[in-house]
Amino acid sequence: MRVRWQPVDGASGYIVLYRSINGTEPQLDKEVRVRADVSDIQLAQLLPNTAYSISVLAQYGEAISQPMKSVGVTCKCTHSALGNLIDCRWQKVACGMCTSQRRYSGSELNTGLA
Repeated sequence: MRVRWQPVDGASGYIVLYRSINGTEPQLDKEVRVRADVSDIQLAQLLPNTAYSISVLAQYGEAISQPMKSVGVTCKCTHSALGNLIDCRWQKVACGMCTSQRRYSGSELNTGLA
């Protein structure tokens, strides 16, 4: 599963947190930190046919933004869960709302998140 977001001005990097939410055993968040010029990553070690909670946070030096949150589901295939895409987009609005776009096998679902 890939996660993609639009870069934000002034960010020094990004943190992506993810964990399964319907797995058979509880999981801790997995964390991926990337540079400010990276806005697309492939999540690793995913289970097939599993829902994942995904959060993207922008870093500003030592400070971090509120998370953009979404849920993605890996495909049912047993060989690989690389076909899904989570597309997160920052929006500049006073209330801090963002939009997430999830794409599965060519169909799209847009969700407004707070």
